[in-house]
Amino acid sequence: GPCLVAVTLSTVSNWENEFGLWAPDLHIVTYNGKAESRRIIRDFEFNTGPGTKHARTIRPRVVLTTFEMITQDASVFKGIRWESLVVDEGHRLKNSQSKLSVTLNTFRIEHRVLLTGTPLQNNLDELFHLLAFIRPDVFSSLEDFQEQFSQLKHEEQIENLKARGAPHMLRRLKRDVMKSIPPKVERMVPVSLPPVQKAYYPAALTR
Repeated sequence: GPCLVAVTLSTVSNWENEFGLWAPDLHIVTYNGKAESRRIIRDFEFNTGPGTKHARTIRPRVVLTTFEMITQDASVFKGIRWESLVVDEGHRLKNSQSKLSVTLNTFRIEHRVLLTGTPLQNNLDELFHLLAFIRPDVFSSLEDFQEQFSQLKHEEQIENLKARGAPHMLRRLKRDVMKSIPPKVERMVPVSLPPVQKAYYPAALTR
């Protein structure tokens, strides 16, 4: 450690509960709240000294905070050498010019982890920015990435893209963790149009 965990405000309590369940002995501090509350945390947990903002060492092994606090108190986090960073809702970093992405890239971080359910639904540029955030040494050129995977209509390129990203992604699929799910069954049920739709449908087509 220390580890910085950045989450949405609405999930802070969920993260606190899970840390209490899975790592009850870990010293965890939730950095959030009004300015006075955050000052007290810095004075007693971040070894900043009374009245100062910049920290070099901190007591907690995990600091749980929100995206808003990351950008608002960037100078506090920037002065700490983080062993690891975990970003919940990691697809927020798909825009490399967003304030959160730019701010996090100024921090000293050894390991980076993004938690997201939608990395493969993003377009090519957004996927590159996510990969480049966690491995800037491997994914350093957007132009090269675009050139290599510009024609994703071909099955071969799609497979190559999956292979390129596979070492940096851990995907959890339903079929891998829920063995009791029955096979998918599709049933086509023809339904006639109601009168209103019957009137509008040909009108939309002809006009």
